[in-house]
Order: sequence, then C-alpha cells, then structure tokens
Amino acid sequence: MSFVSAKLGQFRYFDQQLSSPVWSGKKVLDFGGNCGNLLRDPNASIDQDKYWCIDVSLDAILKGRERFPKAHWIFYDRHNLQFNPHGVRALRIPDPGQEFDFILAYSVFTHTSKAEMIDMVGQLFALLAVRGVLAFKFFDPQWNA
Repeated sequence: MSFVSAKLGQFRYFDQQLSSPVWSGKKVLDFGGNCGNLLRDPNASIDQDKYWCIDVSLDAILKGRERFPKAHWIFYDRHNLQFNPHGVRALRIPDPGQEFDFILAYSVFTHTSKAEMIDMVGQLFALLAVRGVLAFKFFDPQWNA
C-alpha cells in the first residue's frame, strides 16, 4: 500500500499565504495533493469539479476519488524514493489538458532533489493560466525557528 495522508491544514496555509483569494469558480491543481485533504477543510471554498490532484501515491488517488468523486484524479507514476520507489525516473508531469488559476504544492519539493524541483516547477509554470498563481510550501529540515 502506498502512502495516504491524514494531514490537514493545507487549505488554511495557502489561503493565508495568498491573502484569501476567491477560490470558487477557479481551477485548482493540487500537485502532490495525496487524497485531497485540501478539500476536507471546512472553510475550503474550492469547487470539487474544478479541483485536480496529481500524486505519486496510487492508493491516495483512489481514496481521493472515493471521497470526492466530482474532482479530477491523476496518478503520476514518477519515481520517488519515499512514496513511489518503483515509479519511472524523470517522468514528465501528466498533461491534464487544463490551465490552472492556482497550482499548489504542499511539501512536495521537500522530497525531491534540487534538480528535480527546478524541472518540475518549470513544467508546472507551463500549466498556469494567464495571471495564474503557483504556490508551494517547502519544509527545510535544517532551519530552526
């Protein structure tokens, strides 16, 4: 079984960081969104049918489909030592056939090399709509508050 997260707080984090934008009616890509915990926040105003999730955990994608059947779920069979060790190395991000108003990545790049991060961020930028926003949280294990 691959990793299925129970962590909450992603929506609150991005809503605060982006100064409470209007989420309703906007297309949102949750890159590395696991099972869609972003949508589980009671204050989340993201329309389920305008939400896409791309993740390397097949079990998380299946759980997300079960919880939020109107959302869009894409399994990304890319190698990740921790979450998908049998995946394809350097696999490009799947093309969802959409441009997004918001692309969010919560602690995704903490689990990649710098070179992988730079490559994937470039691919994500190509999926942004005009005036779209790419936001991500990066946990730095070396940083002390």
